[in-house]
Amino acid sequence: MNRKEIKKQAKEILKTNLWKVFIPYLIIEVTILLIFFIIDENVINEGYRSLIKSLIQIIMYPLTIGLLVYVFKIVRDNEFKIEVIFKPYNIFFFVFALFFITGFLITFGMFLFIIPGIILAIMFHFASFIMADGQRDPIQCIKESSQLIKGYKWDYFKFALSFIGWYLIIIVAFWYVIPYVIVCEVLYYEELKKLNKSN
Repeated sequence: MNRKEIKKQAKEILKTNLWKVFIPYLIIEVTILLIFFIIDENVINEGYRSLIKSLIQIIMYPLTIGLLVYVFKIVRDNEFKIEVIFKPYNIFFFVFALFFITGFLITFGMFLFIIPGIILAIMFHFASFIMADGQRDPIQCIKESSQLIKGYKWDYFKFALSFIGWYLIIIVAFWYVIPYVIVCEVLYYEELKKLNKSN
């Protein structure tokens, strides 16, 4: 996997699409922050406050898939509209099932001395990408993600670690770092698909 080429390509894409990627992400994050602020100001009981925030996070899961759908269209030079980030609400229960299953398995793995949890997190990382790419069955998304990353877990681990320097400047350059990482991830996924087809 040519990680340098992926990052170079991401930078080229962002030259003309930076704000197209950042604005939907900003809309999602501002919406969540506003909702959480309203909850903090109006819900007195701490237990209810935590429960409501957890429910809000679950309700926002489809936007994570929607953002990937949106970035796929940009990377693939397809026509796109910002409204596509809301389309995954049509498959809310599939999205919820995917996040619930992967979250449960990764958490369980973390209890087994952390390393198994990291391995599972890498294996399932692209399950949400696969759902954003059209697969609806959560179990199939997990299986395909595991197959897609097979033989490339260590490569992806190094790829993920290579962004540490970027995260250190995220406070002053979040408007660039977030889109850059998202586009890099999508491009890495695209390369994995090509490699799996050629094998």
